[in-house]
Parts: sequence; structure tokens; C-alpha cells
Amino acid sequence: APVVLVEAGRMGGANLAYGAVPSKAFIAAARLHEDLRRGPAIGVTGAPLQVNFGKISEHVRAVVEAVAPNVSAERLAALGVTVIAAKAHFTDRNTVVAGEATIRARRFVIATGAAPAVPALPGIETVEPTTAEAAFDATRKPSHLLVLGAGGRGLELAQAYNRLGVDATVID
Repeated sequence: APVVLVEAGRMGGANLAYGAVPSKAFIAAARLHEDLRRGPAIGVTGAPLQVNFGKISEHVRAVVEAVAPNVSAERLAALGVTVIAAKAHFTDRNTVVAGEATIRARRFVIATGAAPAVPALPGIETVEPTTAEAAFDATRKPSHLLVLGAGGRGLELAQAYNRLGVDATVID
């Protein structure tokens, strides 16, 4: 079937920008740190264990850059997908206009994703809140991490930071 992909933002969307790809790279660093921290209990020791958040951030960015070509417009075009970089809007139930293109189809898949937002909580302006978009870009160790939300993403984020030596509190 002919496929047209309309993307107004960055190819790869949230998954590539601040979702599964960067989170799994961050979690891998945290898991390695935890394994090394537990080494002495089984007789494996070495130099003092240190965490460099700047290097972890570089690692996360390198993984994202390595994966990006897999979801590029060029790769999708090579696979036969027409990629249009524009915002889209419906003009009727069978027609979408995106940039200069008019797309007519019987079926459309709307996969707009979501964007994290800082909630409107009393006092939040007195702290430096972050969202999932920036959680894996930390270049310095925070003194404490407070995670609002105990879903899968919140728990894995708290666990990864904790494994890297950061006290983390999760509020559901």
C-alpha cells in the first residue's frame, strides 16, 4: 500500500528525542555502574568508582545519533514511503493537506505522540523542574531527584538515577 508520512517535527519523534532510545542508553550506564558497585561483594575490585554525568550525557547523545539514520526521511523514502515535512490538517474525512501536498486516502493513522510538560503545582517555580526531554541530558549530578509519577518511565528514571548515586523519591 502506498504510505505517506507527515512529520512537522523531528523524525523519530519522542521515542528518539527523549523516549525509549535515550532512556535505554542512560539505563545501560546506570546498570553498568550498579554492577561495578556490587563487584567487591563477589571479589571484583578496581579503582574508585566515579560517575561523570557529562560523559553519560555524551553517551546518550551518541546512541541517539547512531539510531537516527534508521528513522530518517532518506531511509523511509528508500523503503518507498513518501515523507512530507510539514504540519497537516484535514479538509474532509478523506483528505489531508500537508504543506503543498494534498493526500487523499480511505484510512489515516494519527500518531501525534505527546510532549512532556511541567505541571502547574504550587511552589514549582521555586525549583528547577525538568521533563523527560532533559532528564537524560544532565551534565552534573543532582543532589536529589523527585519524580512525579510512578508509571514505568518514572520508575525506570528514578532507579537509573539511584544506581548512579542520586537519592530519588517517587510520588504517585
